[in-house]
Amino acid sequence: MNYLSHFYFDRKQVNPQFTLGAAFPDLTRTYNRKLRASSSIRLKSKELPSNLVQLQQGIDRHHYLDSKFHNSDFFHTYTKKFTKLLHASEFETLDKNIYFLAHIVLEILLDRKILEDHKGLAEMYYSQLNSIDNQLITNYFIYRNWEKDLTGFLELYDKFLEKEFIFKYKSDILVSEVINSLHKRVFNTEIEKTDLNKIAICIPKLHFLLKDIDLEGVLI
Repeated sequence: MNYLSHFYFDRKQVNPQFTLGAAFPDLTRTYNRKLRASSSIRLKSKELPSNLVQLQQGIDRHHYLDSKFHNSDFFHTYTKKFTKLLHASEFETLDKNIYFLAHIVLEILLDRKILEDHKGLAEMYYSQLNSIDNQLITNYFIYRNWEKDLTGFLELYDKFLEKEFIFKYKSDILVSEVINSLHKRVFNTEIEKTDLNKIAICIPKLHFLLKDIDLEGVLI
């Protein structure tokens, strides 16, 4: 799941450290794919400092929800629907990555649906993250022996907060640009412009498929 979807399922819990933790696995891998904010189970050999408990609880929740979502009937059903629609776009260079594309677009468009159906939730999300002292991040990086990556990560995190890119999901063109960035990060190549235009054209059709879904049912 994407950032706002994670927040949606714990929106009643006003706990900025937990909220940051729920975003942390994606944030650290965006900066460096080797930096994995692991669950408590995987860190069982490392004693957790008390000042990181709430952050780690958010990290654990992230991994739990991702696992539940990716194993849900909803995910498999709608990824197949998205894959079928995307195949019909007859991309010039993306055929072998259509399933990846469907997966990513589904997660982004779920965030878009939350933006539309739950006004003010994204603002609440960024407000909680902006209230966090960067010392918490520093403490975690020291705990994981990631000190050499701290400065670069903080620069990325500052941009994440400044750009508030979740709001870009309202635009079909900007969604296609986000997808291109993810494609470049995973496959080390950018999507051809003609295919990016086809993705942007396809976005409204894909979004329409989610029009009447029950967000509470996406984990089932």
